[in-house]
Amino acid sequence: EPTITYLKAIYSVDNYTDTCYFSIKIGHVVEDWETGDFTNMEWVNNSESPWTIVTQQPYEGSYCVKSGAISDNQSTELSITLEVNASDTISFYHKVSSEEGYDKLSFYIDSHKQDEWSGRTSWKHAAYPVQAGTHTFKWVYAKDEYTSQGRDCACLDNISFPCGVVTSDDL
Repeated sequence: EPTITYLKAIYSVDNYTDTCYFSIKIGHVVEDWETGDFTNMEWVNNSESPWTIVTQQPYEGSYCVKSGAISDNQSTELSITLEVNASDTISFYHKVSSEEGYDKLSFYIDSHKQDEWSGRTSWKHAAYPVQAGTHTFKWVYAKDEYTSQGRDCACLDNISFPCGVVTSDDL
């Protein structure tokens, strides 16, 4: 579990003073969906067919997240935007059951595709470097216009975010 450290910054210029509060999660920040819902972090899951929390064959624990049920030429995405205060790594476990080479799970940091997977895979680990700054991490499962194979889905589990994730809070 990460610890939360609070930082109070006071800015003064001439006769103007302002105070800002920040909370910094220090340590290992992991999303494993063991809450059974999406409330642990501020996920964006607004696809027409949103991702769901499932109990079927998670990588670890009782839960993982599964891509929304989509048809040909559709996609479903799950994303989160976070402030990272130091360069580090994001890692996660993924598995896919899809038409090889066509229906794919893709992972993006900001708008840059990092990797993609298709076919029938068991749980695999992936890790990518992340520079300090604000970043959007996005997973997209997309189908082409023809043919279905496998279970037509992707699953994620144990997303380990870069250490030092920062969120602004009103204290």
